Amino acid sequence: MKHLPIIAKFLIILGIFGVFGVGGAVYTTGQVRDIVSGYQHVIRKTEAAAGLITQASQEMSGVQADIGILLVAITPEDNKAAATRLAADRSAFDTNMASAARLLPMRAAEILELKKQGDDLIDSSCSATISDASVATTTYQDLAAQQEFLASCMPLFPPMAAGMTAERAKVQIESSAASTALDQSSSTAILLTFLIIIGGLAQAVVASFFAINAWVINPLKKLQSAMERLAGGNLQVNVEGGDRKDEVGSMARTVQIFKDSALQKINLEEKAKEASEKAERERATAEQAKAAFIGQQKFVVDSLASGLDRLAQGQLQFRLTANFASEYEKLRGDFNNAMEKLQQTLGSISRNTH
Repeated sequence: MKHLPIIAKFLIILGIFGVFGVGGAVYTTGQVRDIVSGYQHVIRKTEAAAGLITQASQEMSGVQADIGILLVAITPEDNKAAATRLAADRSAFDTNMASAARLLPMRAAEILELKKQGDDLIDSSCSATISDASVATTTYQDLAAQQEFLASCMPLFPPMAAGMTAERAKVQIESSAASTALDQSSSTAILLTFLIIIGGLAQAVVASFFAINAWVINPLKKLQSAMERLAGGNLQVNVEGGDRKDEVGSMARTVQIFKDSALQKINLEEKAKEASEKAERERATAEQAKAAFIGQQKFVVDSLASGLDRLAQGQLQFRLTANFASEYEKLRGDFNNAMEKLQQTLGSISRNTH
């Protein structure tokens, strides 16, 4: 991460927020979809099944009424019309009960059992009544069919109606329970969504804080500390971050250039000082050599002057005994030789004269 520009680091942090936002949106969308699907199931299937059972119950009541019309009809036309209505109501009952069973697979067995009870009621318990009433054309035949109806058919309709009503009530109870569960799921989903969003935002903020602190703030603080120590004259400070490829790395390399320039300047100043001190030492040495040279010349001149003065006084035994510098030593020797020869010459003259 230290090689990415600062803007890229912030884009990564924004990307994390974006991913979290997308994740939250996906989760919320999924929850909403499930809730909507549940409501659609309750509304389209459970309520529709309850309505179909209600219609089937009404159609079963219609079957009872159709049988009653058969029982009072005495003409073939009326009997045929009543039988047609009976068949239509029976068919509608079967269709609605089968549709309700398909809508509610969990209660399909109970609903189909009620359908079977209704079919058995019509096909078995009431079959004799329907058969006799369909062909009755006299009052006597109708009375006989009515007796059959009252004995074996009519008593079964109230339990059938009660069973249909109970089944519809169970479906409605399940619908209400499903609606309540969906309401609870909706509330839970909303609460979880808020908790996830708040928790995620908190984690993202904390992670962003530590990331920015590690990627930007701490390196800048270290660089600031290094710059302050450099400004205070401490050129041995280690400038960190020069290997980074971001803006902090550029700043660190710039500070390193300042440090290297300061070190180079000090090095040049030290070399100049050393050169100056060397020149001063050489000048002092030269001055000392010059003074020694002048002193030696003065000593030689003074010695020769003293020797000549002694010569003028007739002190031919005088010799220059003090050593001269090497370049003047021959002059001393020549002087002493000259004095020796002069003494010898004057001695010889003195003896000859005597």
